[in-house]
Amino acid sequence: MSKLNALTGGYKEGSERTSIPESIPPKRNLVFEILSQIKEYYIGNSIGDDDMLFLIDCVRYLGDNVHKPQTDIYNINPQPTERLSTFIENNYKTKKLDLNGLGELTQGLNNILLNTSQKKKIKSSPPKEESKSNFNLKTLSNYREGSPRTKSDNQYKPTKGTPPKQIDPTYIVDSLKTFKAGGNLTEDSIKKIISELNKLV
Repeated sequence: MSKLNALTGGYKEGSERTSIPESIPPKRNLVFEILSQIKEYYIGNSIGDDDMLFLIDCVRYLGDNVHKPQTDIYNINPQPTERLSTFIENNYKTKKLDLNGLGELTQGLNNILLNTSQKKKIKSSPPKEESKSNFNLKTLSNYREGSPRTKSDNQYKPTKGTPPKQIDPTYIVDSLKTFKAGGNLTEDSIKKIISELNKLV
């Protein structure tokens, strides 16, 4: 008898195997994955404000076919931006994204654009050339007068804060239309939004 069998009291016939229930993988949240990737690109300056506006236009086009966004009116970074827009379009065509998903995407993109700050770009400075001194050092014997001191014109200028980003109202209106079409907004919700907007005016 092996040591292992001896420890366990020897081999006994036929203990039935208990079945372990299979774990069900969590449902994939495609909208969250897309927004997380876009936010990462935006924070790292791989895409900018124009890229975000272009992506919002692409999502709006898929939802209501109002107009296809034109790349020439945006200063976009084509490699990541067009790849992201194509990915979103393919998922909508294969019905992995529905109107509700497009509405969530529009809202999420607007939130990133308005509430996320990007990392500052570090400008690489050109290498400094070694300055060659062409003047002769004066000795105490031939030194006569020192040069008069001149007042520096350098003054500290107050730094201006970056102005807040302006919101294009058409995006908000189109987002609300998308939510209404997808059944995310009721008439009571719309009335409440209108009353809150009236308080802001």
